[in-house]
Amino acid sequence: MEGDMDILIVIICLSVFFLFVPVKRKCLVEGLFKEEREDYDFSRDRKLKCFYFEDFCRDCVEEWRRTGEMPEKSLWTQRCGAAMSTFAINIGLLKPEIGKAVSLIAWQTIFGRVVFYYFQPSNFEWTTWMDEEDRQEAKKLGFPNVATYKADRLAKFAEECILEAMQEHGLSREEAEVLEPLGSGSIRSLNTESKRTGISASMIEAAEMDLLENETNCPIDYSDAVTYLIEERTLDPEVLGHLRVCWRCNQWFTITLRAKASPDFSELSRGLNLRDSHEMHAEELGITPAQLTKRIEESLTLRYGGKNCFGMKERITFARTGDLTAEARTHIESCIGCQRMVIADRADFLERGKI
Repeated sequence: MEGDMDILIVIICLSVFFLFVPVKRKCLVEGLFKEEREDYDFSRDRKLKCFYFEDFCRDCVEEWRRTGEMPEKSLWTQRCGAAMSTFAINIGLLKPEIGKAVSLIAWQTIFGRVVFYYFQPSNFEWTTWMDEEDRQEAKKLGFPNVATYKADRLAKFAEECILEAMQEHGLSREEAEVLEPLGSGSIRSLNTESKRTGISASMIEAAEMDLLENETNCPIDYSDAVTYLIEERTLDPEVLGHLRVCWRCNQWFTITLRAKASPDFSELSRGLNLRDSHEMHAEELGITPAQLTKRIEESLTLRYGGKNCFGMKERITFARTGDLTAEARTHIESCIGCQRMVIADRADFLERGKI
């Protein structure tokens, strides 16, 4: 009997030891602290205390540098962090601040259960994944530091822009070097539009996003409607009703139908009894179709220039010299877009030597 009691005591002591006594110290995660919140483990029916860190933590970065592959990052779940029982006790004095580098240290049982934890300051540095890509690329290519690598990349990019401008606009190298290396044609076009309209590039982009949002808020998908019409030779009454009152969807539906079913376009569209989207648009604005056509043409000329508007050579010449030919001066008297553009070009050149 006494021997059985001794065995029982040993078993109880071992159970307490294995389940509750911390025997190992471990860094659970090190990085930029993001937040603390409670979660629930449905598989084990218990509450959890969760600490989340910004992607990426030190382990992620070291893995990335070791393998050369960026760790996968999910849009839906947090990658970096640690979870523990709500009964785990914080024995530290440091309260982590959002965005500050810290290490989460835990004292665990032999089975890995966290009993105590605390935070301590860390020397971990992280900015963005793009900066890390630059650091790794610089190392791979043998550059002494990231700054030298970026300078070399920028010089190559500028050279590509110069060669592209020479070919596209028929410029000399000296003329092409006056252009700011903006890269893609869309960025250059946005810059020109901003100068011609006198509206900042950010405001132009915001207006385009608003227009796109208005279009996506419509209850139908005109592309699906076209596919349905081609296959079934009919349209849902609700869709057809919307196309008869919304000139935007009507316009894109008609353009898509013409592109997808050009041989049968007349036959398919005849039975729909749709009004012309241009007429619907004019009616919404309270003007005639002819007035709308003129307004659109004037807007396009203002934003992008017409056939008689200044090309890149004329813009560069004025930016460098401030002189215009008599013919050019006559043009800017009637073209507010070119007038704004060359004035802005001249100001940019005087300030930075670029346009």
